[in-house]
Amino acid sequence: MQNLNLILLSGGCNQCTPTWNEDPSGKGNCYKLYFPVEGKSRIFADGEWYELEEGNAYFINGFILEKQRCDDYMKVYWLHFIPESQFLSMYFNNLKPVYCWEQGNALLASIDYKKIPLLFDNQYTKSKELVEMSSLSLNCYINSIALMFISDMVEQQNSDFSSSYYHLYFKLKPALEFINDNYMNDLKLEDISQKIFLNPIYFSRLFKKCFKVTPSRYINMIRMNEACRLLMKTDLSILEISENTGFCNQFYFSKVFKHNFRKTPLEYRITKLSP
Repeated sequence: MQNLNLILLSGGCNQCTPTWNEDPSGKGNCYKLYFPVEGKSRIFADGEWYELEEGNAYFINGFILEKQRCDDYMKVYWLHFIPESQFLSMYFNNLKPVYCWEQGNALLASIDYKKIPLLFDNQYTKSKELVEMSSLSLNCYINSIALMFISDMVEQQNSDFSSSYYHLYFKLKPALEFINDNYMNDLKLEDISQKIFLNPIYFSRLFKKCFKVTPSRYINMIRMNEACRLLMKTDLSILEISENTGFCNQFYFSKVFKHNFRKTPLEYRITKLSP
């Protein structure tokens, strides 16, 4: 049985204007649920523009999100997450990058996405002490919203997924598990590929075919996502977080983090996030 738990990274409610138009570098290392309630915008992913319209809901593969444009105004509730299951990530990455539930869909009518900001707002006081603002029941409820939408999307698109990817995933699984268990260490491609007795070059080719990213990019994504989680959910120091995510020193960690998110780790921790 696959572990289908989700790691909720961030969420909230934002009023997007043309200032939202900067390319989403660093905000795309996750999957997204958007619930626009006023206005509209558009995003560009995998060579195609997608319109985001009020009253609908959208699943977005942020890993391949290239551009976002709001010409006027859009108010949106949003949720960023990653699955613990790399199988589920692989599944997402081999489907269309954007999936839409249109206004009037029964699933939209059955959930209260306006509770999303309650889980994430005001997690830190001005003294940067972590404050638990949400109940266990609220955390469970937001998880359930994401899982219900994922379940419906998978059911509707199941026929679009080739069985060959199942076989490829399970072939790569021992190497994937090795990465997941050791991403905080200095991983060599040769050591990873040896877990499934493949040539490093051939392994890299299969890995990219399955997960749409290179092994080195995948390792960096895991480290960055874990760093974001630790910044948002713990009061660990930047030094402790850099050590926990496999970086040789705090300064290099901060440099890589800023390259990915356009913010220093401290700025990320104290700044209100946006979709």
